[in-house]
Amino acid sequence: MFFRVLALIGLMLLPAVAWGGGEPDSPGCIPPDGRDWLMVGGNCLGIETFGADNLGPRPQLVVLLHGDSSQGGPVDYFYPIAREISEETDVVTVALLRPGYADGHGKVSDGRNWGRVDGYTAENVDLVAAALKQLRQRYKARRLIVLGHSGGAATTAILIGKHPGLVDVALLVSCPCDIVKWNQMIRRPAWTRSLLPMAFLDRVDRDTDVVAMTGTGDGWTAPATVTGYVDRLKARGVDARFIPVPVAAHDFKPLWLNGVKRELVTILHGNNS
Repeated sequence: MFFRVLALIGLMLLPAVAWGGGEPDSPGCIPPDGRDWLMVGGNCLGIETFGADNLGPRPQLVVLLHGDSSQGGPVDYFYPIAREISEETDVVTVALLRPGYADGHGKVSDGRNWGRVDGYTAENVDLVAAALKQLRQRYKARRLIVLGHSGGAATTAILIGKHPGLVDVALLVSCPCDIVKWNQMIRRPAWTRSLLPMAFLDRVDRDTDVVAMTGTGDGWTAPATVTGYVDRLKARGVDARFIPVPVAAHDFKPLWLNGVKRELVTILHGNNS
């Protein structure tokens, strides 16, 4: 009888434990501090912020969006890169965990990544765009540069068309910007949930600069999956260009060391108006 009473008490308490307060799964987001967490549309998105101290009144803001990492595991490979970028003068850098993704330190963004496949949904793109807008307002940034890698680059390519004028410079590294061609090249079934960068390129603001960089020997997102996107942007009058990186790699670090870092520094030291 005693054990049955304990079981009944446990069942009565279960709803309070499971649903109490309706707070997000990430308790560190309450309240969102703007440096480790953002509250966006009722969702907590994890971020890592570097260089936020000792800034001028209108710094440059660089936001990094990781790839899909379809084989699993944490997606915090951008953290040391973000720290390195923040060493530039008057630059604040934020590595953003896309919806449904986690780093290796217990931080998980709310939302759904759809098993890391076919996840560039309207909801996910809009959450990232809202986070960018919030960060830009927070730092009163005179310039917003988004560096996206692979799936993060595809997300960026979609949002600069879906939310024109939000981003000043989009640096798309290893971007499968032509998703239809990409799936055909890697012999994967067509996607049904994701938005397509090619469908939004006609809405990209002509004041947004687009730089695409892909390894010449990238066997996952080959240059052919982005060059057509760039060509069509150029035909519209957008300042867009493709820069091949002389490496046979899709992973970010070799690309960073062999051209992407140099290009980003050039962008940061360029027209800051």
